[in-house]
Amino acid sequence: MGPGTGAEPRLLNAGAELVSVGMPLSAVLEMAGRLRAQVDAAASGPGPHRDPLRAGRPSAGRHASGQDIAEVAAITRRVRPLPSRVDAMLAQSMAQHVPEAMGDHFAQVLDHLEHVKAGTSA
Repeated sequence: MGPGTGAEPRLLNAGAELVSVGMPLSAVLEMAGRLRAQVDAAASGPGPHRDPLRAGRPSAGRHASGQDIAEVAAITRRVRPLPSRVDAMLAQSMAQHVPEAMGDHFAQVLDHLEHVKAGTSA
């Protein structure tokens, strides 16, 4: 699916995996909504990261020259790989926070397994 057409298969797979390990669907959907809003705000909101890109654009009423088009193409080629770096940042953050969030759940599972092994009920 393309941008803006709905859920991306990798996101659906990630959400399904979170649900399969016990996270409530409502929590997964709420987290996905917050994440989307924050990523959209970072990518499109006003700020100093956008000003340098705007500075080189032709002013209103002026047609872009061949050089303008070449510069825009060069900038596009440079920034196109950035989403994969954002994926890496998200992966690092999840690696840090998922164990924290799942810690209680894992402790309960381990406690249950110990009771089963010992032949007692939890």
